[in-house]
Amino acid sequence: VHASRIERLETLVSAHFRESRPVSFYATRLGVSTAQLNRVTRSETGQTVQGLIAARIVEAARRDLVFTPTPVNRIAESLGFEDPAYFNRFFRKQVGVTPGAFRAAERERLG
Repeated sequence: VHASRIERLETLVSAHFRESRPVSFYATRLGVSTAQLNRVTRSETGQTVQGLIAARIVEAARRDLVFTPTPVNRIAESLGFEDPAYFNRFFRKQVGVTPGAFRAAERERLG
């Protein structure tokens, strides 16, 4: 039961992560309370719903940074960030380096 709910949550997150939706948006669509969804998600994945959303955003950002020439501020915008500086802080907190530094390091590594 919980595994299928997590699968449905991951599908919803993939469809809506660029829209900056609150956890309650996902809980409503899954027919549970926000607290219940966070509890189930944490027990099944070790992360909160917000953590899953953040991971999905970082995954998309990393891909765009490495495989597209799109400027960082445009990538931030495409991921639902109104403020590129906030995206920089978010990315640095999640990954440990700024988006620009990540892009440079990956391009160097990939040759």
